[in-house]
Amino acid sequence: MSPSRERNLWRTGFLGLTVGALVAECVGAWDGNPNTDPWTDLITTYVPWQLALTVFAALAAWVPVHFVVAYRRRAKKKGPADADVA
Repeated sequence: MSPSRERNLWRTGFLGLTVGALVAECVGAWDGNPNTDPWTDLITTYVPWQLALTVFAALAAWVPVHFVVAYRRRAKKKGPADADVA
């Protein structure tokens, strides 16, 4: 299998799972069925708030840094003319 085909399969699978998870969360939150549990209900039921808060804080700190690094990496690949990222 060629690297571009593998990459396309990875992207399709990864994005498909992401969309599926988001759709499942929205259905669980909005379908009105008491037997469908959205993540929010599951997390608040089974995860102590201290742990959840720690994870959310870590994600809130990590995501912006992750994207700044990715944008800088992309700007370096494009060259100085396209580098409009700090």
